Amino acid sequence: MTNTPLTRTPSTVISSLLTVALLSLFFASAAEAVKRESEINGTAIGLFCAAGLNSDDWKEWCTDTYMTSDKAVCAESCCEQGAVEAAGGEGSTDDDFLDVLRICELLVIEHAFAGEGGPVVETTYEGFTDRPGRDYRSFDLDQPDARLCQSQCVIEARCAAWSYVEPGLQGPKARCWLKDTVPAPRQHDRVTSGVKISVEPGMGRDGHDYRSLDLPTGSTSEFCHSICISEAPRCRAWTYVAPGIQGSQARCWLKDRVPAPAEKDGRISGVVGAQLVEFVVVPPPAPGPTPTPIRCVNVDRPRLKLQGLTRAPGSHRLTLQGAADFSFPFQVPPDPRASGIRIEILDADGAVVADASIPAGDFDASRKEGWKVNRKGTAYSWQSRAGIDGLDKASLRWGSRSDPGRIKFSVRGKRGHYLVDPAALPLRARLYIAGAALCADAAFGAPDGACTDSGDSVRCK
Repeated sequence: MTNTPLTRTPSTVISSLLTVALLSLFFASAAEAVKRESEINGTAIGLFCAAGLNSDDWKEWCTDTYMTSDKAVCAESCCEQGAVEAAGGEGSTDDDFLDVLRICELLVIEHAFAGEGGPVVETTYEGFTDRPGRDYRSFDLDQPDARLCQSQCVIEARCAAWSYVEPGLQGPKARCWLKDTVPAPRQHDRVTSGVKISVEPGMGRDGHDYRSLDLPTGSTSEFCHSICISEAPRCRAWTYVAPGIQGSQARCWLKDRVPAPAEKDGRISGVVGAQLVEFVVVPPPAPGPTPTPIRCVNVDRPRLKLQGLTRAPGSHRLTLQGAADFSFPFQVPPDPRASGIRIEILDADGAVVADASIPAGDFDASRKEGWKVNRKGTAYSWQSRAGIDGLDKASLRWGSRSDPGRIKFSVRGKRGHYLVDPAALPLRARLYIAGAALCADAAFGAPDGACTDSGDSVRCK
């Protein structure tokens, strides 16, 4: 008797599995009967996709059904097709679709990629998100499809993150940027990005924690690694600890270095920007809003220059400087060595032109990067030989005897990537201090200021 090959039309099998799951639910206990339909759909589709990928003829099945011999791309396509069908139509983007997709992919990771000699590596797909900087190469795409850029990042072991730019923004064709580390994200309505992240079931990575938190009841490791992605580049690795081990809730540990892995029950760990090939796509959570500052004041005599805008991305220059008066003295001025600083530049339509963070940390002579402070603890300077988020120098000087709440600041960079729409001037700049507890706001609009565009540069004062 010959074995029956896997079907070449998965929608019929998915429908059958969904029917079985729904009938099982009907006869189940009352507690089981209240499960969401999306959980049933996601489980049925996930088991179907995992079965196909675990079969002896999975390469033939993937090639015939999804026109690929790449196991990860095949898994992605199977889960996405099933999610579309279960959610009720082509192009559905509602919560049911995302729930089905997430559950399917988790089951594929658990059942189809288990025991293959290493961790699974996921790559996020971040719509309306740019991750400028840290590029090691870029190229035009023949087709306007972000997944072509994503796939190229998967192929190249050096690639840790990627950004896809729509046609018409940097030339007539779409453009792909590949990055060897993970830059910070910022909103952009014509750019799509992604980050590689490993998932290591049964592994712990102890040490180098910069914070930890209890997770809401029912949270999975996916929630922990999504937090780590949102805090990149500071967060470089994470460990999820199951409920009942370090307390009644699951716990998430976020790390600013990559500790060595070790086998540990009840743990799942991972590395952000993991430069491995095998992956499964997981949609990221929506980025959260900027924290509301405790105090935001106007900047005196602000100056902003963006230069070299017609040059290759990664060589644009930025200068932002000014002074602000918070009108109250500090017993201890906010120390950027503890919390870092952040600058944000928006155009008149609210689109993000720049969003760059300088991390906390003392100066490291070996890397020539970090913060220095004077003896009085009132003047701080930062530099980075390699550059971070396009920035390489910054200075903050707090107060005087007559006005201890006054700050003078300067931020400079020569490795940026800034997309400025001349029709959306003037710009607006903000400096965030003490973890966004304080902000200095520079509005360059009339009557007190203006921005001029010369094609290669934008100057505001």
